[in-house]
Amino acid sequence: MSFEDEQQLLDTQTATALEGKLLVGKQLRQVVEQKPGHSVSANYLWDLLRRHGWTKKAPRPQHPQAAAVKDQVEAFKKKRLNCSVAKQPAKSP
Repeated sequence: MSFEDEQQLLDTQTATALEGKLLVGKQLRQVVEQKPGHSVSANYLWDLLRRHGWTKKAPRPQHPQAAAVKDQVEAFKKKRLNCSVAKQPAKSP
């Protein structure tokens, strides 16, 4: 495939990526293999993406809903701290 053919192929996949959907390697391989009519290696796919300036994005380090749980935990800690402070006996001089 020429560089221009590769660029056109990736342009069709760019719309999917810009919608916030994941671009999975298996799906990309199927699309790339349709053009020449034969299978391609994983190294070819990586080289193709690198040639056109695509980078590997790391997944989130936490679950997307972890922020809500973290807020609940922090609220519990604050509530717990206030309860323990209120129940401490007064110090005598």
